[in-house]
Amino acid sequence: MAWVLGILAALVALQGVRSLRQAMGHERSAARQRLDALALRLQTDVSDEASSIVREARGNGSLVERLQRFAPRLRAADLLVYRSGAPITVRQFYLLSTGLTVAGLFAGLLSLGNDPRAIACGLLGFAPTLVLTARKNRRMRQLEAQLPDSLDLIARSLRAGHSLTFGLQMVADEMPEPIGPEFGHAASQIALGLEPRAAIGAIADRVGTTDIAFFVTAVLIQRETGGNLAEILENLGHVIRERFKIYGKVRALTAQTRMSANILVAMPFVMVGLLSVVNKDYVKPLFETRPGHQLAMAALAMIAMGYYLCRRLGVVRV
Repeated sequence: MAWVLGILAALVALQGVRSLRQAMGHERSAARQRLDALALRLQTDVSDEASSIVREARGNGSLVERLQRFAPRLRAADLLVYRSGAPITVRQFYLLSTGLTVAGLFAGLLSLGNDPRAIACGLLGFAPTLVLTARKNRRMRQLEAQLPDSLDLIARSLRAGHSLTFGLQMVADEMPEPIGPEFGHAASQIALGLEPRAAIGAIADRVGTTDIAFFVTAVLIQRETGGNLAEILENLGHVIRERFKIYGKVRALTAQTRMSANILVAMPFVMVGLLSVVNKDYVKPLFETRPGHQLAMAALAMIAMGYYLCRRLGVVRV
């Protein structure tokens, strides 16, 4: 069964690489890229200290801080940990990934000896990335669902004559995790003397969702050009709600494609399991002979490719 472990580890590694690419922003939509470019031009005064989100005490001699200054791409792990809301630090994430990699290699060498496939067991170190990515996606979906109500709160606060900072604090007081603490953090930064454009712009940097980017860009442009911010936020909340309605319809229309992918993936394993119970000698060559191993590896590869293509066909960006 060593070859099965090797293929599963390879699939985990591929998913982990894809998760890191998403965290680093390589798979963003064109609209998101334009929003980020616009926000970058507007946020000229955001300092590194104000936008830092490392969830631990930052010392001048911190190894993680020096590594992040040396290699900016390592900040993707910082963002992944923060956006997932996991109760760990970046250092702990690095240590956990490294520890699982070493443990996987050690277990592979003990069970497989000098077989080169033992190295694949070291890909277990991608497991924390997969877990945090799943947490991050769930948390960001929850934040986007809370955003329209938060924009309505801010708009009502502005119409009542309060400042934008008061509206942000109101969201922090009234809305639950995760959007409440995010807006409360921005309100606290402004209260402590940070320039409002920098504090508000840092929200998009910390969260990284398209709807938040719309909100931040609208606020920053309004502060430059003027206008009725309350009306802008109300219209933006309406647009986001309509987008969620369209997204729900798309999910319903593509449910058959996702279900087909799940059935096609499960069917080969179910059939092999049933045949093993009914006639064990019939499937024994698949596990005990070299040609059987090769056929099984080819089948797993095609199953993975088919599942990926089916899932991609069911993805419609709204």
